[in-house]
Amino acid sequence: MSEGELETFATTVEEVLAIVHDEQLLYDYTSEQSWMNPQYNEFITDLPFEHIENCVKAEIENLQFFLAQDESIEVKMEHIGSTAVPRMPGTKNPDILMTLKNFPPNKETIKALMISGYQLKEKPNKGPKFRYTSCLWFVKYVACGPLALVGQFIKIHIAEMGSETEKKLLGVKYLLLNNETAFEKYKDGKMKASKWLKINYKKYKFLKAQCLPKVTEELGIAQNL
Repeated sequence: MSEGELETFATTVEEVLAIVHDEQLLYDYTSEQSWMNPQYNEFITDLPFEHIENCVKAEIENLQFFLAQDESIEVKMEHIGSTAVPRMPGTKNPDILMTLKNFPPNKETIKALMISGYQLKEKPNKGPKFRYTSCLWFVKYVACGPLALVGQFIKIHIAEMGSETEKKLLGVKYLLLNNETAFEKYKDGKMKASKWLKINYKKYKFLKAQCLPKVTEELGIAQNL
C-alpha cells in the first residue's frame, strides 16, 4: 500500500480495550476502508486451498502461543469463509473465527492479537441492526511470507462461544462442505457477483451477501445460517 492508503487504527491495547467494551465507542470507531479497494481483492476462480489452509493453521498456532500466556482465556479458532471450502472461488484473503467464553475480549486477548500484528477494524454494517456484542473484526496485513500478495490480509471474526454468530459462520462453512447442491448454487451466485468486484466493490459485497439466503430458500434450509 502506498503512504496515502494506510489504515487509521486504534494503536494501543488500552484504547482498543476501551472501544470493544463500550457499544457507543465501537459504533463511533472509524478506520479507513482502503482494505476494500478492489486491487487488494482479486477474485480467483481456483483458490490454492491447501496452501492457504496450511498458512491459516500456522497463523492459528501463532495466536494460540500468545493466548496461552493467560490461562484464563478459553478460546477456539477455526478457518472459515470461501478459502476454507475447497473449489470455492473468491478472494485470496482468509478468515478465522475466534470464539471466546468471555466476550468481549479481555486485555490479554487484545494484547495477544496486537502482538501478532492484528488491529481492530471498523465494521461497515452500521445500520439499525448494529450490535457490538455480536462480532468484532481484527485485520492483519501480510507484507511477507507464504501468504503475502499485494494488499493481502487476514481477518479474524471474534464472537462469544455458543453465540448466533458462531453458529451462522460455522453453519455456512459446513453447509457448503457437505451439500454439493448448495455449494454449486452458492458458487454460481458468487461468480455472477464477481463481475462487479473491480467496478463497484460495495455492490459486489451486497450481491454476494444475497447468494446464501437465495440458496437456503431454494433448498428449504433453515434461515438461521
